[in-house]
Amino acid sequence: MATSTLGSGTLVLAGTTSGTTTLQATAVAGTTTLTLPAATDTLVGKATTDTLTNKTLTGAAMNGTLGATTPSTVAATTLTTSSTVTHNGGTANGVAYLDGSKVLTTGSALVFDGTNLGVGVTPSAWSQGKAIEVLEKGYGFWNGTSSSYILANAYYNGGFKYGGTGQASYYYQYQGAHVWSTAASGTAGNPITFTQAMTLTAAGDLGIGTTSPNISAGSSGSQALTVSASASARNALIELKGTRTSADQVSSYIRSFSNSGATPGVDLQFYRGATDTDGFLTISTSGSERARITSSGAFRLGTTNTVVTGAEICSMSGSIGISVISTGGTSNHAGAFWNNATSGDNVLVRLYTDTLGDQRGTITYNRGAGVVAYNTTSDYRAKDIYGSITDSGALIDSVPVYMGKMKGATQERPMFIAHETPDYAHTGEKDAVDADGKPVYQQMDASALIPVMWAEIQSLRKRLAALESA
Repeated sequence: MATSTLGSGTLVLAGTTSGTTTLQATAVAGTTTLTLPAATDTLVGKATTDTLTNKTLTGAAMNGTLGATTPSTVAATTLTTSSTVTHNGGTANGVAYLDGSKVLTTGSALVFDGTNLGVGVTPSAWSQGKAIEVLEKGYGFWNGTSSSYILANAYYNGGFKYGGTGQASYYYQYQGAHVWSTAASGTAGNPITFTQAMTLTAAGDLGIGTTSPNISAGSSGSQALTVSASASARNALIELKGTRTSADQVSSYIRSFSNSGATPGVDLQFYRGATDTDGFLTISTSGSERARITSSGAFRLGTTNTVVTGAEICSMSGSIGISVISTGGTSNHAGAFWNNATSGDNVLVRLYTDTLGDQRGTITYNRGAGVVAYNTTSDYRAKDIYGSITDSGALIDSVPVYMGKMKGATQERPMFIAHETPDYAHTGEKDAVDADGKPVYQQMDASALIPVMWAEIQSLRKRLAALESA
């Protein structure tokens, strides 16, 4: 067929409504088939700009530009673009993700401003670092300069500011240290003044109310818990709360252990008393109770009960009682006993012996005579009487009296020597020493010899009366 040129007009190719119309070029090997759909439509040219609507493009790779109108479906293994992909149906600053149907989508629950991420909230205007905020402004995580923060109602923009109206706090880690800070209620957007409430240093010291724990600066490797009032004229408190409901049960402990020992070397035990507001304290060492303060305020040392009468404020029990030393000079006393009664005879000290607590003497103030009396028990019910003394003169003659002075003293005075007096007038053994070779001095009660002198004076008076009457 010769070459024909068709000018203006219409080219009609006859065929069935469902058949195929073929256009064949002789310069092309084989048969080239152009299939026209059984519908009125427009052919799209290669070099023209056209819009495809409701079409499916299928291929292993699709390169180039997809027009402004997004296809309903693009089935492709790879989508490559050298410019910007705009998701017209998305949320501004939203993070793209696959939903449950594997559809690429965005939503207001995830908002990314290019630096910071908000989950359910638009990120605050952070001036440095990276942040993730959750649900509310200022609630989330922030990495500043080599430090990590967990914040509540606070964000950083040239300084900390309130995310919303209310109180604020944060916890952060920096160079091995841990810090907890709090702030009073403030208005959203206003600057925050934080107070560092608790600090755990890199050395392992914990401070509450102070930024510098371990005030005592213990030896190297020691750890300290320091509680300090955070304002002037305030108290520092450590509170322990147990949940015991029965009397005489331990409610709280403070215990000191050494190395791998399972038993505390020192143990403070706080007991519940008869009620929730009643209790007593015990102190134990080496696993045994050594002292306690009762609910009435009485002090027990070496015993859990009163020693003698049941009414003592302070009771002590042990192989050796109590030693008191005063280092304040000659004008400072080593001990004081004060009975503040204003009438009658004031008992200052009672002296007991034996397991039943038999009273052996007292120190009292005799108000009528105006003297302090050092008393030995002399009640007839405590004595067995055998008769009158008959050898008082011989006894007096057998005990010499010397002039001398005590070692270290400056004045001479008449004196006895203990071992030369009757056994009932002194205690201890002559020349006794302790395990270190130090002398154990004998003690003497000179008042024990008064009955002897009294008896001799009575004898002399009788003899004098006989001579006077002769």
